[in-house]
Amino acid sequence: MPRRCWITLLGLVPMFTGCIAFRSMPPEVERPLWRPSDEIPPEQKNCVYTFVFGTLDPFDSGHTCGLRDHLIHMGFEKTYFGQSPHLSYFAEKMREIAAHCPAARFAIAGYDTGAVPAAELAVEARKAGIAVELLVFLEPAAHHKGCDDFPAGHVITIRGNDSLFGLTPADHGELVVAENAHRSSIPTHAITIEVMERELCLIAMGVEMPGRLIEPKQPLVKPFSAPRNTPRRVTPLPAEWRFLEPYGAWGMNISNAGPSSMTNPETLPPPRVAEDNLSGTNKMK
Repeated sequence: MPRRCWITLLGLVPMFTGCIAFRSMPPEVERPLWRPSDEIPPEQKNCVYTFVFGTLDPFDSGHTCGLRDHLIHMGFEKTYFGQSPHLSYFAEKMREIAAHCPAARFAIAGYDTGAVPAAELAVEARKAGIAVELLVFLEPAAHHKGCDDFPAGHVITIRGNDSLFGLTPADHGELVVAENAHRSSIPTHAITIEVMERELCLIAMGVEMPGRLIEPKQPLVKPFSAPRNTPRRVTPLPAEWRFLEPYGAWGMNISNAGPSSMTNPETLPPPRVAEDNLSGTNKMK
């Protein structure tokens, strides 16, 4: 009998850890050929460090690591994923990054019970004198007690309107509601990806671009010497070719400079009529 009780309790462990959330699979996020994050230079993206906290679930029912994969796919490669035991490691890592990279920008996100270590990491950063640009709560647990005055530049709460067992999670900062979305699908929901991409791009745009080294241009071939300055020689046209010279509106020859060179154009001879045409005209008469 005790053995059956232990087996029953062991079977109930996945339900308490959140594996029951597998009944609602997260929707697939479309990956278009172009995204707004593609316009951000890699030098600015590499200065944004994001820490994502998941729940204490060995099966990762909410697929929180999928959010990390989406952010890395967008170019934000400095994205870390962990759980509440990684809080001290993330705090030490944040202090190390801030000491060696003055241009670093930090963002924190926490899903479900992971919202608690996410808020605590922001508090630890404030104690260390590190500014947190963004703090995102993804379906924060109902028992999570916090206030709207979190130590972050911008606080956002993303949740769905289809909460499990009718529980209403706590809302902090700006609220974004995903319609017809279960709590387990929020980490990789299209709205979550869009909000995270928008906020991280705004953070990256605030990073000053590093100065580029300007090197002197090296010619591919040896430069040629300048051509000789030869005077222009104008040869007057013969009398039989004078009709090629242009004339102005008042009969002035353009080739001769000065207003005193106005001459009348030569009288051209009347056009000749072919004899065949004349003979044909007489025949018709």
